[in-house]
Amino acid sequence: MELFLEQILIDAKNVVRLFNVGYRIDPLMLQEVTVSLGCRLVGFHELGKLPLQNWLEAACHIGLVTFISTFFLQIGGRRFLKYGIVTERLKSTIDNRSVQEDSHVMLWLLFIGGISILAGLDQVWLLQKYRKPP
Repeated sequence: MELFLEQILIDAKNVVRLFNVGYRIDPLMLQEVTVSLGCRLVGFHELGKLPLQNWLEAACHIGLVTFISTFFLQIGGRRFLKYGIVTERLKSTIDNRSVQEDSHVMLWLLFIGGISILAGLDQVWLLQKYRKPP
């Protein structure tokens, strides 16, 4: 995996570690972290471009983009915003044969997609992927 993407993954894991131990992050700091991670992900690869050729980089990239999307809530509610391009890229990455053969990566993408951007009819598709035997 390219070093730049690996560093973004490490930084995201460190943020999650803080949340998991109950650290209360200042809202402005959370905003800075979210913007920093998001900008670096876009700098690594824009979703509007052709998909990444390396399946693991593609899976890590869309997984991180999906994770970051969980920080953006609709005003006045606790529902997540809909991101069409992220949803389509996530689904195509999950459908990649190499991703399907790596159960850890597949499970991570299914879980993060299920709690963030996949809703409505996408939930039916998601449940079918969960039930698919290895």
